[in-house]
Parts: sequence; structure tokens; C-alpha cells
Amino acid sequence: MLIGSGLLFFTLHQKRHATLTAGAFKAYGFFSLFIFFNFLSLTNINIYAFWVIFVIVFGYVSIIGSSYLLAHKRMDLNPSIGFLWRTLKKLIHPSTIEDKPRFFALLIANILSWAIVIAFAVYGMMGSISKNFSNLILGVMVLDFLVYLFYYIAMKIKYGEKVYLFVWVLFAIMFLSWGFGLYYFEIAVTNKFYTFDESLLLNRPCIIFNYWDTHDLWHFLSAIGLFSIMAIVYFVDWDLRTVPRSLIHVF
Repeated sequence: MLIGSGLLFFTLHQKRHATLTAGAFKAYGFFSLFIFFNFLSLTNINIYAFWVIFVIVFGYVSIIGSSYLLAHKRMDLNPSIGFLWRTLKKLIHPSTIEDKPRFFALLIANILSWAIVIAFAVYGMMGSISKNFSNLILGVMVLDFLVYLFYYIAMKIKYGEKVYLFVWVLFAIMFLSWGFGLYYFEIAVTNKFYTFDESLLLNRPCIIFNYWDTHDLWHFLSAIGLFSIMAIVYFVDWDLRTVPRSLIHVF
């Protein structure tokens, strides 16, 4: 799901920036970085060292990525320290930024992402656990994708582009399926960090046809949610299917 969320983001970004999307090596290198941190979280690494290193790396990646997305028309993806310093100096004076809607979308995404990361880091260090790290990364990726998706829809409306009714229906299906799905996901019926006997105590009776339990419902509903998200990304620009790319607004 982590890679799927990232690929959805790249797919949506590529609709307006066909030549500026990160290549396969950079994209999967980005995914592998967080998968490696997920692996570290399951080892015996010092909990404080783990969270300090992750927060530093996450801060670096978020600043570089946000800078690239903000200045998409004028600069390439550059991970150098000098570029990082120049970007930080520019962000001190946001009045010099031309693309205000994109700036505020990135600002909202960063505020929400950092709030989640800091909350997980504090909770992890206080509880001396980091085994919920995969939920953190997945949550941040999905949240950032949704912020960009809503920004994309808002910009379509701003430029007078049409958003078909069935796209809004897909949005309703997405929210309903994910809402109910997350409710059933929070009902723990197993725990892979417990022993077999301890995990067995969490089991509950099946609720559908005496065969499927609440975790099965989570998989059913999340599958519907994932399909609806992919359908939204596919159909969001359905009104532009006959418009030449040179005439499509870039935002």
C-alpha cells in the first residue's frame, strides 16, 4: 500500500507534468528508503537513535521534495546541501513565491505530516516502541496524496475545467468505504507481535455467514476504497480526453 500510494501520487502529478515526474530509479529509491526504516523499526535498534535519525531524514526529504514541487517549472530535483540552504532562505520570504495555491497546499501537507510524525515519535519514545512505524509511513503517504488530490480538484475548478458527477460519486464511495473499513481495522483480532497463544485470545466470532470476521470486512472495504481512489485518478481529467496536451493548464 505504501508503494501504491506513492505511485498514485506520481500518476496524478504526471497528468500535468509529463516531463517533470521523478524517474523510476528515484521513485523506487525513495520507497526503498522508508521500507528500510520500516525494517529497522522491527530490529533491536535503540529507540531514541531510531526516531532521531528518522526525523532528520524525514525533514531533509520533506524540504527537498516540497522545494521541487513548489518550483516545478524552474529547477530539477537536487539533493545537495547547497540547494537545501538556498531553499530554506527563500521560504523565509514566501512573498517571493509565485505559485501561491501550490505553496499553501504544500504547507498544509507538511503541517499535517509533521504533526503525525512528531506524535508517533513522542509516543514511540515514551512507550519504547516503534513497531507501528509502518502505519505512520502509510498514513503520511496517503494523507499527502489526498491533500494533492484535493488541490488538483480545486485547481481544475479554478480554471473552469469540468469534474463529472461520477467522479464525485467515486469520492463518496471512497470516504464511506474507508470510513467503515478503518472502523473494522481498529478491531484487533490478531497481533503479529504476540505469541500464538496470546494472539489467539484476541480472536472473535465470525460475523458474516459464520465465515468472515471483522478483519475480513476491513479487507473487503479497503479493496473498494483502493479501487475508488484509482478510478478517481483515472477519470479526474475525463473532460480533457480530447484536448491536446499543449492546451491543458499546468498547475
